[in-house]
Amino acid sequence: MRKTGRIILFLSLGGFISCVAVFILSLTVFLNIQTQGVRADSFLASEPRHHFINTALNDLLSEGVYINERTDFTMSERYVSPEGIEFISKSKQWDKNDLELLYKELLQNKHGEELYLLSSVTVYPQRDDKAAATHKNAKQYCTVPISHTLVPEDLKITFTHTRGHITLYNGDNITTVAGMAEALSHEYGHHYTRYYMLNSNGDALYNTGYAVLRGLNAENSYADMSVSEDFYYKNHYKFILEIAAEDYVTLMGSPASREVADHMDIMEALYNSDNYVVEFSRSAAVQENLTLPMACEVQGLAEYFYSFIGEQAPEYDIKKDMNIRIQKRSQTFDLVGGYRTFVYYEIEFDKVYGEDATYVLTVYDPDDYAGTVQPVRTVTKDEKALCRIGNAVRNLGSRVIYNDDGLAKGTKVFIVNVITPDGKMYTSAPFSHTF
Repeated sequence: MRKTGRIILFLSLGGFISCVAVFILSLTVFLNIQTQGVRADSFLASEPRHHFINTALNDLLSEGVYINERTDFTMSERYVSPEGIEFISKSKQWDKNDLELLYKELLQNKHGEELYLLSSVTVYPQRDDKAAATHKNAKQYCTVPISHTLVPEDLKITFTHTRGHITLYNGDNITTVAGMAEALSHEYGHHYTRYYMLNSNGDALYNTGYAVLRGLNAENSYADMSVSEDFYYKNHYKFILEIAAEDYVTLMGSPASREVADHMDIMEALYNSDNYVVEFSRSAAVQENLTLPMACEVQGLAEYFYSFIGEQAPEYDIKKDMNIRIQKRSQTFDLVGGYRTFVYYEIEFDKVYGEDATYVLTVYDPDDYAGTVQPVRTVTKDEKALCRIGNAVRNLGSRVIYNDDGLAKGTKVFIVNVITPDGKMYTSAPFSHTF
């Protein structure tokens, strides 16, 4: 903490008394009053792991603290929340009203005092080749002027504090709050978990209460972030910080972050080729790393997350066996070039989490999880839990059309992801099959 300005020294006794009075008044103005036993300077100067009551920060901000941040005046719109979070749009598709709605969506994610240390959320127009969104912590410079008739006019105190910044990309194409909800929730998950539970870096992360409770170690995860960019993005799903952010979405994310997409299998695609798109959604991968147990399956993990904000964690079902079954099918047709047999596979499972839940079959190559995981089919209410992969064919009478999704080759691992009507997310046990 560094003070600027000059305080005149008095040599006489009366001057000394006046000097003491000035000092006490200056100190009172800066510290204001203690709010519920917590001083504003203690809160702002503290490390994130100290959970101070944030009303002191509110009082200090209302007294006229000037936050000295670099401002990008190329922004097209700006909205500042009641907490002081700056929502910035650099996309012409996002106006001030959209930014306010984005703020309201942010509040739908479970939060506590850490919200007051989020500095900004910025929407950029362009896509990013590596990420849909990012979160970073940066030092913020704050200047507190001491305004009183008994102190010099230029007396002020400057100090720094670390605050979070979230960046959302592709704003020109993703023009709705719902479209940004999942990325926003994940990045806020970084903000939440770094504030409360992951204050260390490198291998020290393995010793945190979170990693121990989650069962993370050097065999199933990475802690050291000092790696090449290519290695990080290829193994993104295995880094502790990313696993924790995904756990936040699973356990505390907003309802809108639980996106459900209508994924079609290869047979449906033959009948709806115009709508066939292989894409990701929260329903296709309810957590980025499907090789780990779901957060709700780890005893005590949900309670741990909620403990920091003094709320009770929801109750989750125990993991249920979905009894995944696979059956080989074939169709033979007399084509111009002769008889040809088309082989495909039907995969069925039981709707053990209820008829109203949404089920998505997902597949990946065990030797290349990051590069091969993809959804197969979404099964909704009143639909049979039946998915097809392989070389599907459709008979049009005068001709046949067919397509091969390339999935029925080698060894594959299948997982059924589940989202219940109340937003809880589960997975089946992995089912491995060699074709």
